[in-house]
Amino acid sequence: MNLLDRVKEALRVDETVAWECQECGTVFTTAVPESGGVPETVACESCGSDDVAEINRAYG
Repeated sequence: MNLLDRVKEALRVDETVAWECQECGTVFTTAVPESGGVPETVACESCGSDDVAEINRAYG
């Protein structure tokens, strides 16, 4: 790994988004891929509904 790759890795920030399902009330998180933003559709991990709302975003 060269120096530039090490710097990029050290400065990389992981981003997660917390979601709340509007049907069952489950709160779950997803990681934002390095390649881009939040996915267009997110399905609830419990019931599979796509009626979810973003409630929090964390960086770290």
